[in-house]
Amino acid sequence: MPGKKLEKKKQKQSVKAKKRRTVYLSVGIAVSLVLIIGVYYGVNYLSGSTQNITAYIGQPVSTGFYSELNSLAQSTYGGPLASMSLFQPYNGTPWISGGKPIIVFIGAEYCPFCAATRWPLILALLRFGNFTGLQYMVSAPPVNESYYNVPTFTFRHASYTSPYIVFQGYEVQNRDYGLIAEPPSNYSQVWNLFGGGYPFIDFGNSFVLASSPLIPQTWHNYNWTQIAGFISSNTSIGVGIREYTNAITAVICKVDGNKPLSVCGQQPIPTLESELGGGAHSPLSESFATGYPSASTVTWTAVQYTQIEWIRKTSVNIR
Repeated sequence: MPGKKLEKKKQKQSVKAKKRRTVYLSVGIAVSLVLIIGVYYGVNYLSGSTQNITAYIGQPVSTGFYSELNSLAQSTYGGPLASMSLFQPYNGTPWISGGKPIIVFIGAEYCPFCAATRWPLILALLRFGNFTGLQYMVSAPPVNESYYNVPTFTFRHASYTSPYIVFQGYEVQNRDYGLIAEPPSNYSQVWNLFGGGYPFIDFGNSFVLASSPLIPQTWHNYNWTQIAGFISSNTSIGVGIREYTNAITAVICKVDGNKPLSVCGQQPIPTLESELGGGAHSPLSESFATGYPSASTVTWTAVQYTQIEWIRKTSVNIR
């Protein structure tokens, strides 16, 4: 009899142990799923909080968030139309590689206006191709900047592939204002011709955006997930990003021969493209007739962030 009692006791202990293993296994699976989801969505855990965004500086854009950006790029054709007068026509020697026009971005990681401009630029570029190596970045802190800690991205280690265009992004300075690298001389010549300020985008050497179309006045209050949410809504930040996603798309379509038609034929892209080449509001336009900026114009554009006053005077909303 004692042997049977001992055997029953062992059986009960075995059942309890199996139950414990089942519980541990279930908890382990749940934790693993949470970790997998966390890796996939990454920055989405920041939703509702901006306190820790600097912890993401230099981290790869998560797979989930990159997918969200791709989705936004394909679903944000609607909305108000941007002023195309910000895009300066420039008849330079065409920049072409492999038969494709070269789009050049020159900016700095500390620059809040570059930070804002990268959002519509990236969304527009995702309509034509794909990035690898894109990383999170935050513009400089409030010590030296009126507009600060703007959630953005950096092209420092990014590469881009497209069957239609070539994109080359240059981050000249880091978040601490230190020099990373100067752009190649052929790009620097045109950049300096337009004042050498940030941000600067050259579209195949046919059109130039020599300033930011957006002022990130309140963007430091938000994280990447929240700004992405604004893009699909009617908030002022989201509307501004959508406007210039379409505007940049239209300029790219203009220089690449309207390819692909699935992008360039979709409204409002044809309408925006038809408005290119009109009168420009930038002070640089005063010297375009002679083909070279005057000394006063170069001085004006070389002063960091004097574009703010120009943007205010030309009725571009501060967002």
